[in-house]
Amino acid sequence: MKSITRLSTLLVPAVLLCLVTSLVFCTEPQQAAPSIATEMSMDHQRDLTDDEKRSVSTAAARLLKHVHQARRAIASDDRDEVSNHVEQAQLLGLIVERVMPEVVVKAKITAGDLEYTDEEAVKPLVVPIYDELEKVSILGPVMQAKRDAEDATAVQTSTVPLTLDVKLRQTKVKLNVGLAMSLLERAKKAIADGDLAIAGASLASIQTGVIFEYALSDLPLERARINLAEAQSLVEQGEYRGARFALKVASDSLQTYAKGVGDQQSKEAEQLRAEIDDLLRKTSQENAEAQELLGSFEDTIAGWWDRITGWFE
Repeated sequence: MKSITRLSTLLVPAVLLCLVTSLVFCTEPQQAAPSIATEMSMDHQRDLTDDEKRSVSTAAARLLKHVHQARRAIASDDRDEVSNHVEQAQLLGLIVERVMPEVVVKAKITAGDLEYTDEEAVKPLVVPIYDELEKVSILGPVMQAKRDAEDATAVQTSTVPLTLDVKLRQTKVKLNVGLAMSLLERAKKAIADGDLAIAGASLASIQTGVIFEYALSDLPLERARINLAEAQSLVEQGEYRGARFALKVASDSLQTYAKGVGDQQSKEAEQLRAEIDDLLRKTSQENAEAQELLGSFEDTIAGWWDRITGWFE
């Protein structure tokens, strides 16, 4: 037994040494994973001039205007009017598509000895519509369409208008004209087939597809601006109580904004708030005279909207 134990003592270190030697000299070195590299470039063929940008923006704004008018015509079952507005919207879309400059996008992806290359000419068709003269008249219907879409999937639990909703904290508004054109074509086909419900749904999708870019830093000022747009739209529709509520929210938001900015901007905000509050005082009574006065301020409210917009520029 002692001789067996002594033999084991001699063999175990030898076996371990052999194993270690095999690992060191027999294991092949691991190959490094092949690297991958990507190169992307965008070549702008030309840039639009400032006047051209403004014209394109106007075209996008008026496209949305005709979409809204087409939906109103559907509500009154005026098929000829629906077709007319859809055709006008399509014409504006074609104008935008024609004048937008192409961008050549080049891509190159390599991994070892494998290489992928591609080159494509595209037209960016997402158009800003925020600085247009008609922005006030188009924002109201767009926001209403977005609220209608939300109402279709959620039960309203409050009677407070959605003018206070965080979802309206936008500073830029853009329209994807390419997407709008495909939806307009779908609406046109539905009209030809006599299906105004499908046509209306396609047109509503154009409005709900409008892109809102958010910026929370200027929330009080933005809330004031969006409520002025809402007030102007409600006055146009004769919804005076809702318009007064929107004006009150705008006034309160301007007060909040004035507390957090420099002296000059604060003075301008307080001045505008004073003008809004003066109108609210003069129209506090719910009678025909107050409603008539509020109705006469539709253009003035749009002007207030423009003043706030200038503060962002």
